[in-house]
Amino acid sequence: MKRSLLIVLCLLFGVIYATTLWDENLKVRGSMAVEWTNASAETSDGGMLYVWTDAHANDRDLYVQRVSSQGNPVWTSPRVIDNKSGIQKSPLIVKTSDNNYVVAWIDCHSTRSGDIYIQKIDQNGQRLWQEGGIAVTADPTWETSVMMTTDELGGVILAWTHNDDSTLYQCAQSYGSTGNRRWQEGGI
Repeated sequence: MKRSLLIVLCLLFGVIYATTLWDENLKVRGSMAVEWTNASAETSDGGMLYVWTDAHANDRDLYVQRVSSQGNPVWTSPRVIDNKSGIQKSPLIVKTSDNNYVVAWIDCHSTRSGDIYIQKIDQNGQRLWQEGGIAVTADPTWETSVMMTTDELGGVILAWTHNDDSTLYQCAQSYGSTGNRRWQEGGI
């Protein structure tokens, strides 16, 4: 009983004396548009890169904004990662071992079901691979549940669920630091 009371008092004390690091809430991006899923990764200086999709243009596009460790936006406006026609959605971001970042997303510019695309950016939001990203998958089936991790060689390994309306199976693909596909087309 005494131990439980001590734990509760310690937690209460921590909450009462907790302080925020920033003076006010940070608005990373603002518009009248609807914003969808988002992701983030820490920068080498303790800041963050925030990636999201929204429809403030005519389509649902993919953006990035860098925020300093003090909570200030580093850029006056977000940088575009991808703005092909159609919908880009469900972004993920990981920091690679070469201090850059790979963003993965589902891109519905050519199929309703969407394909997986990736783009490498630096911490200044500059795209390092081809315009529009690299198509990881390009088929009419559904790809869902995308996951991604760094490979410690400046690249990434992706995994996803492939759904051809009758069968679900897991796939994976690896990309090197320059965007070179390492495994067979379509993944393993």
